[in-house]
Amino acid sequence: MEEKTSPFKEIGSNDVDTESKVCSQAMLKRKLQMKSEALMLLSKEMDQSRIERDQFKLMAEQIQERFLHLKKQMCDMKELNSFDDDFRTLDLLTEAREQNKCLRLQVETLRQKLTDAEGDIKVLRTNNNRIPIEQQETQLAPAMHQREEMIEQLEKLNLKCSQLQTDLQTVLDEKHELKIERDAFKCKAHRLNHELSKALNATKPVDLDALINENRYLQERLQQLLEEKELTRQSLSKYKSMLDSKRAKGTIKLGVNSAVGTVMTHKQVEQLLQESSYIPPQKSAAAVTDLRCLCTALLEALNDKTLALAHQKKANKILALRICELDSAIQSPTTKLLEGYTSINVDLRCTYN
Repeated sequence: MEEKTSPFKEIGSNDVDTESKVCSQAMLKRKLQMKSEALMLLSKEMDQSRIERDQFKLMAEQIQERFLHLKKQMCDMKELNSFDDDFRTLDLLTEAREQNKCLRLQVETLRQKLTDAEGDIKVLRTNNNRIPIEQQETQLAPAMHQREEMIEQLEKLNLKCSQLQTDLQTVLDEKHELKIERDAFKCKAHRLNHELSKALNATKPVDLDALINENRYLQERLQQLLEEKELTRQSLSKYKSMLDSKRAKGTIKLGVNSAVGTVMTHKQVEQLLQESSYIPPQKSAAAVTDLRCLCTALLEALNDKTLALAHQKKANKILALRICELDSAIQSPTTKLLEGYTSINVDLRCTYN
């Protein structure tokens, strides 16, 4: 019986081993699947972290570039401030040197006066030792009077010196204010020169002072031309009144008899010149020729003025179109004109004539 039961036991143990192996294999498959899912999640997180790393790296580079730009601007501002401080120290140094020179001169004059006074005292002492007492008493009275006068003069001179010192201080203050205004005007002129050269696209810097002087000259010239125009208009009105008096009996009249303020056309003037039937017979031929020459001259002048006016209108239209184009092209003219402007090239130490 024992021999018959042993194979069954072996078969049962084999079944248990296979079941345990199957269970362990299933558990291993589950673990492998869980680990593969975890690995996929880790790979996704790693990709996301890489993207975030690239973004943070780009942000760090941008922040570093901005920091370098701000650092450069701060360095430029420090250089400008140091430049202004250097000029201020130079001005203070020159003023201190001038004051030192004045003080040295005053010290030298005081030393000279002291030596002169010491010499005078020595001379007076020697003379006093030689002169008797009565003569000394007689000489002391005018000496005291002279001393009082000298003291009064010294007080007056001290008052005058204090007044001169106050005047000198006011002059120095005015000089300092004028220097500040000069520097401000110089910076303004330099900035306006830059804006003008930028607006005109000039290769060389434009001198604003020369343009202002030229503009002033052109304004004077324009005023002179306006005065000449007024004189010409007066002469033309005079000639017109003369023509009105000459042609008072014609069909086309220039005077106030027909209509006040009427203006003749070119055709009417030509018709008036060509028709000789309207000329009074009592007028001489010389007067008629003079009137015809005058009328032709006035007609030519009128044609010239009309042509010039037409050209001026065309030029004004072109300029208006150009201004509209510039306004549409440039959003902010101030920023465009001040592009690339630096105040380092302004020489604050030079003076205007």
